[in-house]
Amino acid sequence: MELIPFGLVLVLAYGVQTATGFGGMLVASVLGSFFLPIETIAPTMTPISLLQTGFIAVRNRRYTDRELLFRSILPGLAVGIPLGALLGLFLDGNALRGVLGLIVGFLVVRDLIGVEPPATPSRVGIVSAGVTQGLMGAGGPLLLWSLGRLSLSPQTLRATLTTVWVITDSLLLGWWIVQNRVNAETLQTSVFLLPAVPLGLLLGEFAFKRLDAAMFKKALTVGLAVMAVLLLVNSLR
Repeated sequence: MELIPFGLVLVLAYGVQTATGFGGMLVASVLGSFFLPIETIAPTMTPISLLQTGFIAVRNRRYTDRELLFRSILPGLAVGIPLGALLGLFLDGNALRGVLGLIVGFLVVRDLIGVEPPATPSRVGIVSAGVTQGLMGAGGPLLLWSLGRLSLSPQTLRATLTTVWVITDSLLLGWWIVQNRVNAETLQTSVFLLPAVPLGLLLGEFAFKRLDAAMFKKALTVGLAVMAVLLLVNSLR
């Protein structure tokens, strides 16, 4: 029965991911950890996430900033993702909740006190986003902040970040298959949750075209603040 509320979480997560180009795995990990073991969420979600990100990336490929992608983003992630994947071998569910709670807490505090992003893409920040991506597939918000104050249109930002997730999620999927964290049983669960992808796409496209970005960001920040506290409390049990 836990899969039904988790499926609703995925609709919201894919809606956020479609509208912004990032944050889907973060939302799914934060909210979904109350229904499923947190260490199973990314391996279960990634196979169907590739359908969502692949659709957005191909549809909006003309907006992708290839120079930013290949010169700044992918080299940093190539360093951080393997580190995060290896770190994940040594952390249990409670530790992952604690790490995720700290990451979400940092992002919320950063927004509340108005910490300015770096003037230019931060290599250290991109590597750190790679560690978070390799650990639990939730490096998007940190990567966005690490890119600095670049003058990117919403279309370019969404297309470029979505292309990043297609590449990195494909690599992580292969790693999790080798680890047997993605197997016949998890794939059956993924298939059951597949309807969340088109529903999330519809929700995200609606939000991208019609909702006020500032209000959307504020609501997401408040929600993440509550979830960060709950995650940290649950990690101590």
